[in-house]
Amino acid sequence: MRVQELVFLAVLVATSSAGTFAQDAPGNSTEQATVSVSVFVTDARGNPIGAIGDGDLSIEDEHKPPRRLIAITHDTSPIRLGLLIDKSNSQRRSELYKAGVQGLNTFLKQALQRDADKAFIETFDTVPTRPTAWMSGDELGKIGVDLQPSGATSLFDAIYFACKERLTDNSSPARRVLVVLSDGSDNQSRLNVDAAVAAALRAKAAIVAIGTREEGNNYQERGTDGVLKRLAENTGGYAFLDLRPKDMPKVFSDIAHQLDSMFQVVYVPAETAKSGEAHQLQIKPVSGKKLHVQAPKQYYVLAP
Repeated sequence: MRVQELVFLAVLVATSSAGTFAQDAPGNSTEQATVSVSVFVTDARGNPIGAIGDGDLSIEDEHKPPRRLIAITHDTSPIRLGLLIDKSNSQRRSELYKAGVQGLNTFLKQALQRDADKAFIETFDTVPTRPTAWMSGDELGKIGVDLQPSGATSLFDAIYFACKERLTDNSSPARRVLVVLSDGSDNQSRLNVDAAVAAALRAKAAIVAIGTREEGNNYQERGTDGVLKRLAENTGGYAFLDLRPKDMPKVFSDIAHQLDSMFQVVYVPAETAKSGEAHQLQIKPVSGKKLHVQAPKQYYVLAP
């Protein structure tokens, strides 16, 4: 067994015994002074916009409007981008996978424009590999990453592991996004899709999924596009599906531009929030506003 397998299994066993896959152990009710949520906001055509007003968005926390809206600001904080690459056997015959891998270096240069912007790469097949360190696009382009497809698929474990290993530090502002290149199948994870979503929500990371499922490929499973859509929509991200290999350059370009359409919504909820529990959230355009909003469906108040 490889070293990274032993490390990952130890993390899973320890977490499973504590019963914290779905949520942290509930604590006492604590006064939540503010809630801060990252959202993507574009115009009706999907183009980034520079600013929106306090009256442009409708916010409901546990089905109630906030006690007070503090600010909606264009997020220009550093980018923290995770690239999760499915290199399982189901990708062996996928031309979409090949096109996606070929476009990664160009995408990193497009997405990471400033010295403060960083990314990591994590691949997965039967188990996730340990993520690289946070690096610049140029640094990641120079390292060797095994992308030869083989083995089973552990998509949900990979998302959970990436969030725990690289995205748990919320001490400094950042735009946290996980870009997942996968067909959406999973036949090996010890966790389920709900645990993967919960891990991303706790890390305040939006999942952007790029589907590599192709019709007529015997290694692909039908219905897996719905998994990618669920991961993206519940965390406030996007899912790019039903693609052709020639679409990949535009997909990567669109994702890089969408990073400039992230906003921070900060408000005081109507009721005190209990740490460790998921809180229902709905953020959408006010009626009549020609905006498109991608926001997480829930958020977690983490225990100290």
